[in-house]
Amino acid sequence: MNETSELAVSRIVVGKRIRKADPAKVAELAASIGEVGLLNPITVAIPGNHLVAGLHRLEAARSLGWKDIPATVLVLNDDQRALAEIDENLIRNDLTVLQRSEHLAARKAIYERLHPEAKAHSPEKQSQRGAGKPREIISPGFTTDTHEKTKLSVRTIQHEVQIGSMPEAVREAAAKTASLADSKTDLLLLSQVAKKDEGAAVRVAEMVASGEAKSVKDAVQQEKRTAKAEVARKITEEGVALPSGPFRVLVVDPPWKYDARAEDDSHRARNPYPDMTTEEIKRLPVASLAHADSVLWLWTTNAFLRDAFDIAHAWGFTPKTVLTWDKEILGLGDWLRNVTEHCLLCVRGRPVVMLTNQTTMIRERRREHSRKPEAFYSMVEKLCPGNRVELFARAGREGWSKWGAESEKFDAAG
Repeated sequence: MNETSELAVSRIVVGKRIRKADPAKVAELAASIGEVGLLNPITVAIPGNHLVAGLHRLEAARSLGWKDIPATVLVLNDDQRALAEIDENLIRNDLTVLQRSEHLAARKAIYERLHPEAKAHSPEKQSQRGAGKPREIISPGFTTDTHEKTKLSVRTIQHEVQIGSMPEAVREAAAKTASLADSKTDLLLLSQVAKKDEGAAVRVAEMVASGEAKSVKDAVQQEKRTAKAEVARKITEEGVALPSGPFRVLVVDPPWKYDARAEDDSHRARNPYPDMTTEEIKRLPVASLAHADSVLWLWTTNAFLRDAFDIAHAWGFTPKTVLTWDKEILGLGDWLRNVTEHCLLCVRGRPVVMLTNQTTMIRERRREHSRKPEAFYSMVEKLCPGNRVELFARAGREGWSKWGAESEKFDAAG
């Protein structure tokens, strides 16, 4: 059934729609209809007389006091009706990026319910059911089908489905600010925040809405600074007691303070742990924790390699060699892009070190930010007998003492 007839306005069910009616557009359309009449009928699906397309036309007719309205009637189930509504809206040019993203995310869910056989197929594929038998046409995947119907690029579809899949509370907060709701760059960044922490994403969107932040990037930086300040406050108020020494083996991973591009998320200082200047690190009571005959493993980034030697001397240790960690993943950096981190092997007195054929290189794929390679700890345990402590630890290890405000950060991850 696909025919046009007069339907009673009171019988048409609008239901919950992704795109709401704009009162200003309803008023403008009502004025036009009053002068020239309704040029295009609305679209309704049966059973149920559910509205598919023409919300503004329907609301304009209601405002004009119409009892009946011309309607094209289709026979559709709930998913088909929802998909038709979405596709009708997607071809319009007046959707914001956020509205279009919500439509695309909803379209993906519906399309894959209607075409489960196509869920694993991005391009259109065909399969041979057997020699001499007709070919079975597999429905195109969601992205291919959407590209064909909307002419949106594959990259745009993928990005905007990610945006439209944000939790409802985050999308509602983003919709409050017109500039944010129509900024793909900001919304993509917001979606990345939402993946990790929905509450943080809502706060970020609200900061932009209130004018407290100029952009999502600015709000994210403020949110990180707030989180970092909270860790600092806890350290100040609660304190983290140093373990009692002396220790034969010490591992220290200082929170180096970056001044250049301090707001860049790629930098070590963007860790929520409060950063420290070189002079503040020198004043740490490492010397009092160390045995008279002990080994110090001091982690440093490329930018602070020279400072690390000064710090080791300030603590009463003599650097002997440098261990380099090849992270196997290209990072950012100044001048050259970083793929390495270093650890100074330093000694005090005459410690016992079980050297065999260990080298100055560890190759292990980088995991979470600030997490050190497992191969490092295994090597230290083989090389250095005696009691061990790690300062600024991010996880506990059997047989080690630890100290730091985030000393349990990676315990659950394993």
